[in-house]
Amino acid sequence: MANVCKICTATTLGKVSRTVEEHARHLESEHHIPVRRENETEAQCVERFLLEQPEAGGPMCQCPTCTLLSHSTVCMPQAIRGLG
Repeated sequence: MANVCKICTATTLGKVSRTVEEHARHLESEHHIPVRRENETEAQCVERFLLEQPEAGGPMCQCPTCTLLSHSTVCMPQAIRGLG
């Protein structure tokens, strides 16, 4: 079953993922939104996300808050990193 990224659809990129895991990877790598995996605690999710997405929360952050508001407010990755 295909999963359509609603963020990409809103920005006309229209990314379609074939699996839930692929969609989760897309959300994390393209939009800097951490997604908990099966059998993963919230703490494990945050640790993995921060290691895999070092640019999240920085000047190159691509989360929806930073993308839409041009880095003018504290975003979720910044809050996770304790920068907010």
